Amino acid sequence: MALKQLAAQILPNNMLPINLTDSDALREFLGRQGISPKKSMGQNFLVAPEVVEATVAAAKEGPQQVTELGPGVGTLTQGLAANNFSIKAIEKDDVFVQLLAKQFPAITIVHDDLKNVDWSWPDKYQIIGNIPYNLSGLIIRRITEMQPAPAQAILLVQREVGQRLLAQPPEMSLMSLALQLWGTGELLLRVPRNCFWPQPEVDSALVLLTPDKTSAPKEREAIMQIAKPLFQQKRKQLGGSLRRILNLSATDIATLLEQIHIDTTARPQELSQQQWRALHQALASSLPEIPLTPR
Repeated sequence: MALKQLAAQILPNNMLPINLTDSDALREFLGRQGISPKKSMGQNFLVAPEVVEATVAAAKEGPQQVTELGPGVGTLTQGLAANNFSIKAIEKDDVFVQLLAKQFPAITIVHDDLKNVDWSWPDKYQIIGNIPYNLSGLIIRRITEMQPAPAQAILLVQREVGQRLLAQPPEMSLMSLALQLWGTGELLLRVPRNCFWPQPEVDSALVLLTPDKTSAPKEREAIMQIAKPLFQQKRKQLGGSLRRILNLSATDIATLLEQIHIDTTARPQELSQQQWRALHQALASSLPEIPLTPR
């Protein structure tokens, strides 16, 4: 269904039907409501129908129950509502909450900071959102820690975040390691900056995250405890960093790493998630009483 047709169907009679992906119409509509984007909150509204269509197409592969993070004016919400998803929208902005309530009376709106509320559903669910840069780390970390895990997450993120999230050796990041220990990530669409109004200074990426049902939360947490202080020194060689953190001799560290086929000169970003698992197992069996905290 075209977004213009959708708008005519879902908006109340006292509001002008609007295609939220039409930047001129959106600007005029928000102006009449006395609403302007807040740069301090990273408010850049999606105005590209192809991105909405790609999001909805990916969402159709998941559950009907959707938690939408920060819907803003409701551009993605509009596409999801057209396809009969059950939507729980979490929005902090007072003005947007009122606007969403008028446009989408059938959805559940949680008027709160997303950091303070539960994102899950009693049954299978997925998470969807156009994610601001300053919250991307928090949101991705929380998704990988949720129990039960969402069936999938579809996130529109800044290109830099997408690159870090989907990175592979030798360019791994702490974020990509957290994702790979939890499941898999896939680039769905490259999204240029002109798909937003106001136009940001950077491009974006639409990514799909899918959990591995066999992933063990306690193991993931233990591996991340090892990885965090090492990524804080990611320019330094692994052997030296472990020696300083664990207060062991260079010989002891070299012997431990040799057993799991990791070179002492390797750097954290060069290790695969399988090697991180091996390092965790080696440290857990050889040094179970030593806390892995930076010194």
